[in-house]
Amino acid sequence: RFLDEDDLDEPRHTRLRAGWAFPPWGGKLELAPFFGVLGVAPTHGRVNSIPPSEDYGGNLDLKHLTKNSTLYLPVNVPEALLFVGDGHARQGDGECC
Repeated sequence: RFLDEDDLDEPRHTRLRAGWAFPPWGGKLELAPFFGVLGVAPTHGRVNSIPPSEDYGGNLDLKHLTKNSTLYLPVNVPEALLFVGDGHARQGDGECC
């Protein structure tokens, strides 16, 4: 369903409280935060943000790559140039394209 102008009359915010999300349509979801993008500078100078990712990391979207997990990435250039982004409150593995 696409949004139309009637959908904009009412705020639609997901409330967060004590590790849980309460979406505007009802229900309750346990939060499982992780970063979708983790990577270092590649050897060849360009990155591709479309999966599959390469040896430098990239758009990984791995729901199990969370607090206390370990990801090993090569240092392809001096100082590695670590990038972290695309934070998710909860998501399954991968992208739906």
